[in-house]
Amino acid sequence: MFLQELTWQQFSNLSHIKKMPLNEQERQFRIYLYEVNMDRIAYVQSQAAAAAAAAGGGGTQTQVDEFPGGGSGALTFNGTNQYFTALNSDVVNWLPGTGNFTIEFFVKNGTQSVGAPRIFSLGFDTGATIGISQEGGGFYVWPYGASLFGTTPAKYNNGSSWIHVAICRSGTTTKLFIDGTLKATATGDSRNINDSINPGFDLNVGVDNPTAFAPNWWAGKLTNFRWDNSAIYTGSSLTVPTAPLTKTATTKLLMLGGGITNPVYDATKTNNLVNHNAGWTAETPF
Repeated sequence: MFLQELTWQQFSNLSHIKKMPLNEQERQFRIYLYEVNMDRIAYVQSQAAAAAAAAGGGGTQTQVDEFPGGGSGALTFNGTNQYFTALNSDVVNWLPGTGNFTIEFFVKNGTQSVGAPRIFSLGFDTGATIGISQEGGGFYVWPYGASLFGTTPAKYNNGSSWIHVAICRSGTTTKLFIDGTLKATATGDSRNINDSINPGFDLNVGVDNPTAFAPNWWAGKLTNFRWDNSAIYTGSSLTVPTAPLTKTATTKLLMLGGGITNPVYDATKTNNLVNHNAGWTAETPF
């Protein structure tokens, strides 16, 4: 029997939880999500062991990457109060410094309510450690600004189709790809991406800083958000993935849609993701 799954909103409204300070509520929620995932993993492993025993062989027990029903679909953001967070306490352990990295994801545009919505951001507005804004008919990578800007295709602008977005640094060259096309290249990039730029900031997806006077909320659908500390795309173009992304030895975060009752899931199982009311859809770009 699985532990009951609750959303952050449901969990934080439990009578004994709502009496706690917010930081303690979030800590307890992370513990709860860990227990839920471990419960599901144990179930899958027990089922696999039972099947192997029934087949007459012991088999090798392997670590599962996804719980039953998880790792599919996408998150939905309404552009006013929905986002999810990878907590600073986890993120600070894997920021790449001056090294290589690739950040990629699939998105489908929604109806925006602000002028420069942030699809994701580590830090606030144009002073972010790194992030992407949607404005001026395209995407800006911050804090690079105009040196890493790319226009978005009509199928994204009108909200009819998914597109793939990737930022990749190899050595001191950083590239922005939109739906397979190289849109911009920044050379001489030796920025040290670490926690000292925006100390204590979480990595937010769907907004930059939700507690700011005027947060830059983003509306749309997003899935397969992968942060990998290697240079995956270094050519003059890339082939857009046609299947869900997978983790490698250097993958630090791989956000997949989890399911209707637990919309967000980290396939690396190394980060505590906190969902702040983001929804879930079975729709994917694949």
